[in-house]
Amino acid sequence: MHKDSVTFLAKDNKDFADRQLSLAAVQEQVQKIRKGQSYRQLSGPCTLQDGILQIPESEIVRYMTVHNEAQAQGRFMKFVPASGAATRMFKVFFEAQNHLRSKVKGAAPTLHDLVLSEDPEWKGLRTCLLSLPNFAFYEPLLKVLAEWGYRARNPQDLIEIPDLLDAILSPAGLDFANAPKGLIPFHREQAEIRTAFQEHMLEAIDYLKPQTGPICMHFTLAEEHREKVLAHLQAFAQTCQAEFQIESSLQSPQSDTIALDLQGFPMRDGQGQILFRPGGHGSLLENLQACGGDLVFIKNIDNTVPARNRAHQIRYKKLLGGLLLETEEKLSKIGQSLRSGAAADQLIRQIQATIGVKPPESLLQSSAQQQAEWVADRLNRPLRVCGMVRNQGEPGGGPFWVQQADGTQTLQIVEKAEIKLSDPIQLEHLSRSTHFNPVDILCSLRDAEGKQRPLQRFADPDTYFISQKSHQGHPLHALEWPGLWNGSMAHWNTVFVEVPLATFNPVKEVQDLLRPEHQGAL
Repeated sequence: MHKDSVTFLAKDNKDFADRQLSLAAVQEQVQKIRKGQSYRQLSGPCTLQDGILQIPESEIVRYMTVHNEAQAQGRFMKFVPASGAATRMFKVFFEAQNHLRSKVKGAAPTLHDLVLSEDPEWKGLRTCLLSLPNFAFYEPLLKVLAEWGYRARNPQDLIEIPDLLDAILSPAGLDFANAPKGLIPFHREQAEIRTAFQEHMLEAIDYLKPQTGPICMHFTLAEEHREKVLAHLQAFAQTCQAEFQIESSLQSPQSDTIALDLQGFPMRDGQGQILFRPGGHGSLLENLQACGGDLVFIKNIDNTVPARNRAHQIRYKKLLGGLLLETEEKLSKIGQSLRSGAAADQLIRQIQATIGVKPPESLLQSSAQQQAEWVADRLNRPLRVCGMVRNQGEPGGGPFWVQQADGTQTLQIVEKAEIKLSDPIQLEHLSRSTHFNPVDILCSLRDAEGKQRPLQRFADPDTYFISQKSHQGHPLHALEWPGLWNGSMAHWNTVFVEVPLATFNPVKEVQDLLRPEHQGAL
């Protein structure tokens, strides 16, 4: 790729100004994409008792009690990234549509034909369509089909597959192709159909509801869905036995990043405008800052279960709460000892035992003043407690010890794309990884005086992703900012704790809704 700076047109500079982006910032984006993927320097995987705590069952009730006291005071809120569309969730249906258009000749096949078919390309679709009655959206689907002339209660022998797929995906039907994932019906609770948004609200009652006042929830939304989603949330809130304060935000256009072609030049759209793309979920650090929360749970929109399977989830949410509060108390006492003149080398050891940091060996050989400054710096940071589950081959990041430039080793959530797999040592660290990040995070965003910490100060701008995308069939390279729980929290104080795999129930594909945890009792 070319390494020189790019010369932009006058209209480009106006576009940058409208986006509140400086020319220097855009040029920096260009150079990062041209430089290529940045990599973390792993020191090793985090394992039980080496970076990941394992809390005995006998102690969990104590942590839950600590959580309950803070919950009664209204200290918690919930932050749910929910701007994603459901498109990828229905991948198997889109692939079937393409298969039908390109390969199936003559009369359109029916569900009866699908049962008899041995075509391996139908396998995923067969699983979904033959299990239609088990999906929460089955009843609404039947209504659409009835309106289209399919009157049978169970239309499996009658309905043509193209009609069935259209009824699920198209605007004339359920329009799931254009819906945000949070509005997809996930579960049935007796006669009620519940979306992912609704399940998050019901779940929040159990571990966020204060003694007085509302439950505070913040959703990040796509602009095109915002009005519809907020109406959905507010209407459901009126039916709940709790008061809610629902807030939302959009991903800032200022966080969008320029797209380059494969030769390293800016991509333009059909109108000749520079092509910008959303900068990934790392751009949500600004939204997290603006939510104004004190103790903030972060959880993905697609990781939720019906009420009958929720008790396990709540137990471990409260474990995170109690553990964070006790960790804050320990760090506060270390700060008091520092101000009282305690020996800094002893405080360094206390910090190492309390949060995920291994100081450089040179620190213990430095002056007492330098050691005290290091302690003060470590204490003046946001804190997060992250649940980690046993690795079962799920895609996504995991917990690792990462080496910083000064030799400090810290706990980090690292994506596979951030690991240099061509390096045999780094690959060996990855192969020994035992746990996975389910995005089960509690953050403390305020200092001891209750003031909001400036979160951007604790991000690492050099940890970014370069992904290959396409625009109107043309391949491009895109820059994604440091992930919200990856590089955006790189310089936070961190505690990793093991939580059961049963607390992680994501819905990445529609077939996942057929899993037992989303259907009947566990």
